[in-house]
Amino acid sequence: YAPLEDYLECPRWQGEALVGKALLIGVEAGQGDMIQLCRYAAVLKACGARRITLLCHPPLKTLLSTAAGVDEVIAINEALPKRGWDVWTPPFSIPFHCRTRLDNIPARLPYLAADPHRLACWSARLQHDRTPGELRVGLCWKGSASFENDDQRSLPALDVLAPLGAVAGARFFSLQKGVGEDQAAQPPAGLKLVNLAPQLRDFSDTAAIIDNLDLVISVDTAVAHLAGALGK
Repeated sequence: YAPLEDYLECPRWQGEALVGKALLIGVEAGQGDMIQLCRYAAVLKACGARRITLLCHPPLKTLLSTAAGVDEVIAINEALPKRGWDVWTPPFSIPFHCRTRLDNIPARLPYLAADPHRLACWSARLQHDRTPGELRVGLCWKGSASFENDDQRSLPALDVLAPLGAVAGARFFSLQKGVGEDQAAQPPAGLKLVNLAPQLRDFSDTAAIIDNLDLVISVDTAVAHLAGALGK
């Protein structure tokens, strides 16, 4: 897409009243950022917005369709009309225009959900061999390598988490996609790790798996934001 400012035939929202208006929320920054900011659709609906469309990364489309206040989700690899909205906004501008402070951050949890069909499928696959008292933990140890500060958040390798294998009664599940995904195929000795990554089609699958876990341990990447959005 060309910058939305030049592409869309509607002005950028500057915080004016939204009553009766159709609003497009653009895509900005990473997938985790879109997960944390989609909760503002409900806030904008409460302010009177008539219709809200959300633009997002393709792996997020099914997941973000479950956000309250969102009427339509368009992935960035799909055709985007030039018109159809009264105003548009980058997602990171919304907290500013909503005058967000620590005491009024939208905090209703969960604010996202897994697709019901996928949740049922993953529950059937993950729960059939669960032993009584078993603690199930999802692991994600790397974020996108293209992030400018990735060396400050991603772990060098899965081996760093090897000591977790000493936790009695715990079974671990890899939620790692992309860089580092291959490490789950040969986990460090003693770490009981189920490699689910090859079966993850998008973040709705990841959400369905997280719903079947007790805990998620993640570096600062989209998986951490997703776990929070699910109230896990």
